[in-house]
Formats: sequence, C-alpha cells, structure tokens
Amino acid sequence: VDLCSARLIAPVSYTHLDVYKRQEQALSGTSSHGQLSLNDQVFATTVVPLHDENGTLIGGMGLSRLSSDVDKQRQQLELYQAIVEQAPYSIVITDLQRRLSLVNQAHLNLYNYESLEQVLDADGFQLAPEEDLEHIKQEIAPAVMKYGIWQGHLRAQRRDGSSFWSDQTVKILTNHAGQPIGSASFAKDISIEVEALSLIHI
Repeated sequence: VDLCSARLIAPVSYTHLDVYKRQEQALSGTSSHGQLSLNDQVFATTVVPLHDENGTLIGGMGLSRLSSDVDKQRQQLELYQAIVEQAPYSIVITDLQRRLSLVNQAHLNLYNYESLEQVLDADGFQLAPEEDLEHIKQEIAPAVMKYGIWQGHLRAQRRDGSSFWSDQTVKILTNHAGQPIGSASFAKDISIEVEALSLIHI
C-alpha cells in the first residue's frame, strides 16, 4: 500500500471505509487488524507499516486470509479448551522440568485444590506420596522417556496429604520437529475399584 495516496498495489481493487481508517493507523507507525469485504467474501486483514533503513515510514504491507479460516481455527481452539476443561478426569501438563503449567478443573477437584495459582509451577512429584517417589523416579520416569508413554496404577497424594489409588497415563508431548517439550498426565480415582478387589481376595 502506498500510504500517501492510499493506493492498493495489487491485482484487485475495492473501496472500503476501513481502508482509510487503517491507512491513518499505519501512518502512525502501528499495525492494525480488522476485516474487509471483497466480492461477497470476508477477509481477516492485518496492515503492517514498512520503514526504510533510516526508520522512515515508506508504505505498508497488507496480509489477509479468509475470515472463515480464522473462525474455523478459533472454533477448534475453543473445542480443544472445552475438552480439557470439561473432561471428567484429571489432566495435567508439565514442562521438561516437571513444573505444572496447566491443570483442569477436574484435577483441582480430585486433589482438593481451590485455585490454579496453588498448583502452577509446582513440582509434579508433589502429586505422589513421598514413599512412592523412588519407584517413580527409578522405573516410571525412565519408561516414559524411553517409550514416550506409560500407563498404570499409582497412588496419588491430595493437598491435605491423604492418598488414593489412581489410574494414570503419562504421555510425552513433542513439537512439530518431534522434540520433547513437556508431558501430559491423565488420571482418575479408582480407590473404590481397588477396595472392592481387595475385599474379593480376602
């Protein structure tokens, strides 16, 4: 975009009041975001100011994509968020240093925490009784790193120090290059099932 004349340097042309509003914003040296209509289609657009080597504003670059694509991505993100938040079992995301970076409401309820702030950045090992940590460190953690996933039964520890049996799955999370970036743990309380089995075997 030639900011002095608001002329669009592109193989299409259209007139929209928002173009001029965004031209003024780009002239101030800041990026702007919005939507434009073109041929009965709505585009999500961004106008970025361009500067020469001396820092002088010389024009702007417009980026656009169909708004329907943006809406679809937003809906997908909302769906993923709803799945995590409304899942009936505990979900915990940790970084490579085992620090808790995200938990859902089911986790807070299961472990008797009142807020997210009480668990964020805490060591993931605090979710297990101290007497079980050696087993976790020596057997389970290496298995997770070797195979990328582990599933089994573990004792878990609530905020008040009480413990319960849980069915857990731990999965290594990777980026687009396949490099580990953290882990996800999924857990549910199976204390009733364990107690029932113990009564059967008495």
